[in-house]
Amino acid sequence: MYALYMTLRKLGTRLAVMLKDYLEREEAAVVMFTFADQERATRLTMEEERREGENKLSALMKKMKDDGCVDDAFKAATDVAFREKMYKAYGMPGNCF
Repeated sequence: MYALYMTLRKLGTRLAVMLKDYLEREEAAVVMFTFADQERATRLTMEEERREGENKLSALMKKMKDDGCVDDAFKAATDVAFREKMYKAYGMPGNCF
């Protein structure tokens, strides 16, 4: 009877260790999955913001070209401070970045 008790106790301990290991692996998998989701969301947000910035710059370039301000358009393409002034001058709200 004592031998059976000890066998069951050892088996219970092994099961407890196995269960603990399994739960730790599952928790790690959930954390990794969550991190991957956050990383993907951040990447998508950055891509969306980049596209918005490109669209805004493109709209500014078109307005400046239509007004015959080609030299200023070239300057706005490379000079951030000047570009911000042009956004304000053309009534384009805030910076996308």
